[in-house]
Amino acid sequence: MYQTDRIVLGKGSLCGQIESILRHRIHSGTYAPGSPFPTDADLCAEFGVSRATVRVALDALRRDGLIVRYPRRGSFVKERGNDAFALRFNGSIEQIITQGDGAGTAHHIERCQYAAPTAIEREQLQLGPDDKVLRISGYRVRDGVRVGQMQVSMPAELGKHLNIKEGGEYATIFRLFEERLGLKTHRVRQSVTAAMPSRDTAQALGISPRVPLLVRQRTFLGADGQPLQLAVASFPSDRYRYEIEIS
Repeated sequence: MYQTDRIVLGKGSLCGQIESILRHRIHSGTYAPGSPFPTDADLCAEFGVSRATVRVALDALRRDGLIVRYPRRGSFVKERGNDAFALRFNGSIEQIITQGDGAGTAHHIERCQYAAPTAIEREQLQLGPDDKVLRISGYRVRDGVRVGQMQVSMPAELGKHLNIKEGGEYATIFRLFEERLGLKTHRVRQSVTAAMPSRDTAQALGISPRVPLLVRQRTFLGADGQPLQLAVASFPSDRYRYEIEIS
């Protein structure tokens, strides 16, 4: 029944293919808002894959707010209300990220710390109860001027092999995963929200505490949907404009 979907979207990892097909069915109305979503067993039988592969695809749909799961009831397509909605763009990951960051912007690292993960780090990096993260914090710098605050978190087991140093500057962090560990970013999930700065953040960025920040969160995913890092950057809203041209 969905052979056309499989042909059009049949590139990348298995879980990535399945996620793309299911996402397309949701957006096209094949699975109507509020309707029951196929069970894990049904999807395993349809695609001929393991339950673990299906779960990775479904977790991505759930995190993007496309489906909801209820204990003992199963999954349902989320009703479309006033919630934020997601847009998906295709193209070179490096090109889109570089354009979004601005040419000539670097990460200046002020602190590297191994710590227990926060709730958002645990969720986005899919960490277990005993896992730790390497949390890197500092500033986005252009022409020697701080243009934003940044924090990058990653599983501790990956972070200890990247050899990121306090006081160092790096053009991009996500490229280090490929260059030093051979782990290439296959997909990036991004959200942009607003928040008020703390007094220390406002002072560090040279802004008034009354100027809101645009907070950009990105989760970088490797092969088979494995999270590599969670990157959060905060920019003064009176200096930063996020513009996308669609053609």
